[in-house]
Amino acid sequence: MGNCLKKTKFHRLEDEHLPDTRAHWAEYNATLKAREEQKVTHKAQMEKLKDMSLHPEKYKEERRYREKQKEEAGR
Repeated sequence: MGNCLKKTKFHRLEDEHLPDTRAHWAEYNATLKAREEQKVTHKAQMEKLKDMSLHPEKYKEERRYREKQKEEAGR
């Protein structure tokens, strides 16, 4: 094969006539990361709600605190 003139992905980044996609991929990766974090927090919230329904006595203090906050906000 000898001297192959095939361009690699590194050469393509240096070509001026091609659009720079690094910003696009950075945004895409940030979106994927945010989506994954959202899934994790949602799953944790669902687990907590399930636990609250199974063991209500465990969360009495938290419920009282939330009800107290709602009353103060209503005033």
